[in-house]
Amino acid sequence: MSALHARRQIGRTLDESKLSRAVTQPGRPFVALAPRSETLQATYTWEHTDSVPCRQPFQNYIYRSAWTHWNITPISAPSFQRRNFSSSATRTMPLTSIAFPYPGQALSPATEDTTPDRSGIHGTTDITVKILSLKDAAKVIEEALATRDLTHRIRAIEIDITADLEAEAEAEEQENTDQHDANVTNQVSDANAESDNEDAASAKSAGSNDSASPPTRDAALFDKNYVDERMNRYCAPIIQLLNAIESSGGSLESFSWDSKCGWWDSNGTRPREFWDALWQHARTLQKLTLGFYTHEVHKVRPAQVHFPAMRELRINADTAHGDEGDAVEHLLKTSAALEVLVFHYPGCDLDTCQIKNVTWDYNFPNLKFLEVNGYDFAPDAFKEFLGRCGNVEIFEDLIDHDYDGEERVAVLKTTLPKLRKLYKDYGTTNDWNEWFDADAARPIEHLTVRGGPSSQLANIATGVAVRGLKTLEFEGYCTDWRAQEREPPASDDSSEEVETEEQKMGMTLRAQGIKNLLPKLLGLQELGIGLGSDNISISLPGGGWGSPSPMDEKDLRTVLSILPTDTQIRALRLWDEAAGKLSQTILDDFPAVPESLQYLSWEGKEKKLYKVERLDGQVKLQVCDGFGARKVPAEWHNRSLLGV
Repeated sequence: MSALHARRQIGRTLDESKLSRAVTQPGRPFVALAPRSETLQATYTWEHTDSVPCRQPFQNYIYRSAWTHWNITPISAPSFQRRNFSSSATRTMPLTSIAFPYPGQALSPATEDTTPDRSGIHGTTDITVKILSLKDAAKVIEEALATRDLTHRIRAIEIDITADLEAEAEAEEQENTDQHDANVTNQVSDANAESDNEDAASAKSAGSNDSASPPTRDAALFDKNYVDERMNRYCAPIIQLLNAIESSGGSLESFSWDSKCGWWDSNGTRPREFWDALWQHARTLQKLTLGFYTHEVHKVRPAQVHFPAMRELRINADTAHGDEGDAVEHLLKTSAALEVLVFHYPGCDLDTCQIKNVTWDYNFPNLKFLEVNGYDFAPDAFKEFLGRCGNVEIFEDLIDHDYDGEERVAVLKTTLPKLRKLYKDYGTTNDWNEWFDADAARPIEHLTVRGGPSSQLANIATGVAVRGLKTLEFEGYCTDWRAQEREPPASDDSSEEVETEEQKMGMTLRAQGIKNLLPKLLGLQELGIGLGSDNISISLPGGGWGSPSPMDEKDLRTVLSILPTDTQIRALRLWDEAAGKLSQTILDDFPAVPESLQYLSWEGKEKKLYKVERLDGQVKLQVCDGFGARKVPAEWHNRSLLGV
């Protein structure tokens, strides 16, 4: 019997009377609370019946184990020791929220939001000011400034304008509808009048439209303070708060101004005073998330400071079509200690639509996580940048380029030698043969694929991937698995030829490609299949267009049919946010599955995790309680059931 150990500095506030501990039983979660307000060197110890060591670090959020049977007694429950105690002196020290033994992993603070989902002031010692609408900013910040000795304890400011942008979009759509109805009612015959109305309604649209083109760049650009009275009004209390934190000697560690619905067609320019107030905290900022309004990047003066403490930088400049990216370039140039970098910028291949003055001339020796989404406007420079990222372990490759008539720049064998988890989009510039090159021997154990021709899937099964790949996921749609609903693929094949071939195989080309691949991946333990029914339109049997029916039990049976009988796959995940529940009939009489399969995760409107039970030749699914309690969906690299 082996033990799991993890060390972590703990400092939490909680009434000691709320401390608890419990003995787990198979299939039931163990839940415990937080320790007293002390800073301790803690040792957490669990004993389990498997000999496989846990590879994930313990976090004081939620831990879901990869093992189903645990042997835990009160004395071996999570415990801590003070440094000056003897090894035999222990006291119970449960974490904030531990739940096991159903499959899963440690959730990091980056993926699990522990503050309430409302605007306000959250926390006691380390304060977070959360603003979920700019209309709430003045009230929330007034309360913060009115509370004695609070500003110097503010560590994070989170601004999420998702609701604001969605409300603006709905209002604009309603305005367009009302205008159209008025035109019809008044029997407006002049087509030019209607065209003028439509042009006025779309004047804010981003991209390469002439109406949304960036202002002419000249030497005096940054000396001009663009006036956006609405944004000035919203930013005034935020500026006041930023200045108050600095004046109080506080240490702002995290700042976020983001939107979950993206920034397309957003309208706003934050004043220079906002940026000056934010950059005051450059010496203490460890996490910075910034989304930019349409063409706002073009107007932002680069910060005249460095960011020595910056560990996580997330930039969304999707709407910077044709903009000068000096502000972004400076952030990247002066954040040398980065461990996490997420950078989104325009994916348009037109020269006039690409972000300017972004050089890729950066060196991040500590970088572990990299996500880049945009057009590969400088292939040589970007490949050289990747070559300097020798410690990156997780890479989301969403870089696109049109190599029509051009020689493609290949990934060097020495690039990203420590890469463990890779997300690859179909349109990305790097081939499977390069990432899974046998000579490069990258230790890739988790691969997520989005799109792409099925004929290329075989290239995944190289000598490196055969035993090294543990988790494989396919982002996609339910139509990828339904021959009768499949849209013709983007290839030279005619739809008639595709239909004929799929009829012969009895399944889609996608399903057949994955079926052919799986037997070659000898070390694969977890398979994930996305069967989304949203954001896709098909021709309906009765005529017209519409969304396909959500993921259902027939799709489940199709996926089960491609699993090799001698596979090592232990967990299967299927997801479609519109899907309903599995029927009790299929739960009680489940189709035959490989002996290795232990878990099925059915993630629809509700997330359900099932344990595969076998008795007298019959297969049943038993629900695992407590699964799916996350407030937000886990990111692709952090959603594995088995933690691999």
